Amino acid sequence: MSDSALAPILICFDGSDNAKRAIEQAARVLGKRDATVLHVWDSGWRSLMAFGGPELTPVVDVDNLERASKERSDRIVAEGVTLAQAAGFNATAVSRETSDKVWQTVVEVADADDAAIIVIGTRGLSTPRSLLMGSVSIAIIHHCARPVLVVPATTHSD
Repeated sequence: MSDSALAPILICFDGSDNAKRAIEQAARVLGKRDATVLHVWDSGWRSLMAFGGPELTPVVDVDNLERASKERSDRIVAEGVTLAQAAGFNATAVSRETSDKVWQTVVEVADADDAAIIVIGTRGLSTPRSLLMGSVSIAIIHHCARPVLVVPATTHSD
């Protein structure tokens, strides 16, 4: 890992209020610096079509669905960059398609960028629900060799 004072940070952004809050909190804690804003989008359409069989192929235009997913991701990450720049970061956008686990893509991008830290907001799910659904932030913490700033969901006292 490079010198963390100079290395960029990686901000995970999904467009949610919690992700927006994570940008604000990261700016307070980490100060102005270079940042990559990452949105990971799922390319599961082809897998879904393979699972559904050939009878779904004439009904669903997979190429248009993927193009729409990519365009949506580009809009989301552009919003994240705008918010990060307003918070004082020198931010750039990365929209990454994955057909695998989102946490794995986040860790791969962080490793490729040699990010000083990963910033992610939680979804604010209750413990039983998050255990059933899994948690991207928890998976990143368990599978990443670099620091992770997890910003909790907004509470009523905020």
